[in-house]
Amino acid sequence: MKTVRTLLAILAVALALPVAAQTGAPVPSLARLDDIMQHALAANSVKGGALAVVKDGRLIFARGYGLADVEANEAVQPDSLFRWGSVSKTATAADILRLAEEGRLDLDARIFDILDQYQPYNGKWGDARLHNVTVRQALHHTGGWDRDKSGDPIMGPIVEKASEALHAPFPPSADTLIRYMLTKKLDFDPGTRWAYSNFGYLLLGCIVEKLSGQSYEAFTRENIFDPAGLDHVKHGSSVLAGRLPGEVKYYDYPGAPLMTSDVSPGREKVPRPYGAVNLDLGIAEGGWVGSAIDLVKMTAMMDGQRPRAVLTPPSITAMLAKAPATDLGYGSWYGFGTMVAPFYGPGGGIYWHHGGSIPGARAHYFRMPDVSFAYVFNGDNKDLVSLDNYVAQAVYDLLATVTDWPPYDLFPQYYAPRIASLVNSASFRAGTAAPASLLSILGADLGGAGVDVTVTLRDSLGLEYPLELGYSGPHQLNCLLPAEAAVGPASVTVARPGQPSASASLNVVAVAPGIFALNSDGLAAAIVTRARPNLPNTFDRVYDVSGGAIVPRPIVFGPEDESLYLSFYATGLRGGTGLPGVHVRIGNYDAEVDWAGAQPTCAGLDQINVKVPRTLAGAGDVDVRITVDGIDANLTRLTFQ
Repeated sequence: MKTVRTLLAILAVALALPVAAQTGAPVPSLARLDDIMQHALAANSVKGGALAVVKDGRLIFARGYGLADVEANEAVQPDSLFRWGSVSKTATAADILRLAEEGRLDLDARIFDILDQYQPYNGKWGDARLHNVTVRQALHHTGGWDRDKSGDPIMGPIVEKASEALHAPFPPSADTLIRYMLTKKLDFDPGTRWAYSNFGYLLLGCIVEKLSGQSYEAFTRENIFDPAGLDHVKHGSSVLAGRLPGEVKYYDYPGAPLMTSDVSPGREKVPRPYGAVNLDLGIAEGGWVGSAIDLVKMTAMMDGQRPRAVLTPPSITAMLAKAPATDLGYGSWYGFGTMVAPFYGPGGGIYWHHGGSIPGARAHYFRMPDVSFAYVFNGDNKDLVSLDNYVAQAVYDLLATVTDWPPYDLFPQYYAPRIASLVNSASFRAGTAAPASLLSILGADLGGAGVDVTVTLRDSLGLEYPLELGYSGPHQLNCLLPAEAAVGPASVTVARPGQPSASASLNVVAVAPGIFALNSDGLAAAIVTRARPNLPNTFDRVYDVSGGAIVPRPIVFGPEDESLYLSFYATGLRGGTGLPGVHVRIGNYDAEVDWAGAQPTCAGLDQINVKVPRTLAGAGDVDVRITVDGIDANLTRLTFQ
């Protein structure tokens, strides 16, 4: 983006233009965003649009402008659905990375080694180099296809030629199009330069289907959209008759001619928004429909700016990395399904973004270090450039000047709570919990600061209990199960005003032991107590903080007359038989259990005290295995020096 510039001249023009309807809660400190969007509609003869802004994972601005349906005089709402176009490629890239995370895909594998079910329709490969195109190159748009040279295979004349060549129904299927394209030459050597390729992303969608055994749509929903709570994002239709509930109507630029439909077997004359692009053929490269709010939520959750992260840190690093032949000029490059550029705001770093353009629709998201925004329109300027450039630059410049950010989060207004699992707060084992223990509810859009959320338990006797919340966040709620809850099948319900509630099953059992861990390596949450005759007890931690990470602090034995004890913090054990049923093994040694029961200062927290044998001196990293009434807790670890 360019440096910050004044908006006075722009706003002066905007004041002279007609003002379209506005929906959504106004935000006084960001009111100039309304002026930008109003100017964009009026100056470009576009009917409607929406804008959403996220700050530090919170939705702080969501507004609709103009008309979703001119003929019905229906206003755009903040959560109205719009075609995303090529923004869909970000979701497809996330699919591919998820397959790689699971070990099902090597990014450097050759595409047609994976898609070996495809052969040229005439038996003749058009280019030997096709056998060398890799998944990574398709992600980067360096696979060898250049639509500016040989045309775009998912729209225009090639679509018709493919059906004719294979004597196949029109419009062609993905199989027909691929078999046709295998007879054609590439435009350049794979991996040597960048050229935008919808066809490459169509192939990536086919890879998702081949390796997952699911449809592209089902896999993306299960792995990307559902974990992020994006229920509203749908596969769009190419024709007006397939318009989704809540979706806007699309309009071409004033004076645009009709076209012969490329999406209908009848080849009727239709407006370009409903005849130019086959969204059934091109879902992986441009077929998703969602709101501006959905867009900023997806990008904020991709790397965990809004928990939980859709992709792992190594996948995000790969997604945003610069690779050979991906340079886009001005210091920017194309990663996996997104464009990346230097960020010149405070703190520096990078930002990433992607736009989408289908006749009658424009979408774009921008993901900066702590602020994201996305806009969508149900039309575009004839030049396909000026609307996007103006809004992108004007919104970017304005947000760069904001110092007083709204403190609230609007996401709960637009998304119902979703429960992914109910887990023991210590062990994170799913499905079971004990009375008087701590339960964590994991999911999306559960709660957060200032969010009115209630949690209830219905036990096996049909009795309902409101659960006390200890923590409320968008992806996790921590609560206390009542001591009087009956054992047996139960259900937990999360409810917020104005949204459907979410429920999940829970098995309440007498004992469900879990030991808290301090880091992802399983470092046991414990305190070391040192006791010597005639001296007060002293206490040590079992951890240090290094570079922001929690790391083990080796436990060192003192003088011979010193006794060393460990207190482990747990949950879910007090319904057992008591001290005789608790066994603790540290490394190869059985520790002497002095006490086990409720920790007195924190409801739902249990504690186990053990005397540590001196034979553990110098043992190094050892496993801690705790069993209560024959039920194993989760494995934790300690370090002895």
